[in-house]
Amino acid sequence: MDRKQQALRVLIVDDNEDGASMIKTLLEAIAPVSAQIALEPMQALDCAASNPPDLCLLDIGLPGMDGYDLAARLRRSLPHAVFVALSGRHRDESREAATGVRFSHFLQKPARLEALQSLLAEVSRVPRRA
Repeated sequence: MDRKQQALRVLIVDDNEDGASMIKTLLEAIAPVSAQIALEPMQALDCAASNPPDLCLLDIGLPGMDGYDLAARLRRSLPHAVFVALSGRHRDESREAATGVRFSHFLQKPARLEALQSLLAEVSRVPRRA
């Protein structure tokens, strides 16, 4: 399979299983992706270690370890991955904090189809590791 046709590896981390499943379904409907769901941070770290993602969609409000801390830990082993903060909070400080942790993008939940399409279009232009 040509590198451009390879499925984008996506890790979705959200403690809301229905929300995570909805994002996975939308992503798979609009692009060739291979998406994994992790419902808590330690599961996300295990998933990333066994199948390194190209794109990490991280809920900010996770139990035990927030999305900011999880992003910092994941970034150490995934320097080429694109990180996207997901938050149900509709406040500018959430967006600013996400930028401070070096998330590439910020999406408000529930994620809209148009926002996911735009995100995938942009991420698909970023060179990926094999």
